[in-house]
Amino acid sequence: MRATWGDVMYTLFAVIFFTVVKADPTWALKAKRKDYAALAAAGLLIALFVEYKAMFFDLWEYRETMPMVPVLGVGLSPLIQMAALLPVTVFLAKFISARYNNNN
Repeated sequence: MRATWGDVMYTLFAVIFFTVVKADPTWALKAKRKDYAALAAAGLLIALFVEYKAMFFDLWEYRETMPMVPVLGVGLSPLIQMAALLPVTVFLAKFISARYNNNN
């Protein structure tokens, strides 16, 4: 459960960061492909940070069945998860907001 809250906090941090950089609190409602690509890249960087931090502090280890990214020395699934989580979160928020606004 702690990892889930970590993902939530990193996602929130990334969305706030993008909001400040874009100086537009409604940017997520107008997100374009380049925004989703930037979110995926940010998610990848966040995942690398989390994985390297965890390895440095010996917080967890990978099982033998975990596919590894040889050059980076980290598990593949955590990278994919966070790289997908950020753009999917913004897409869903945009979709839900559009549906809600169209029904009112």
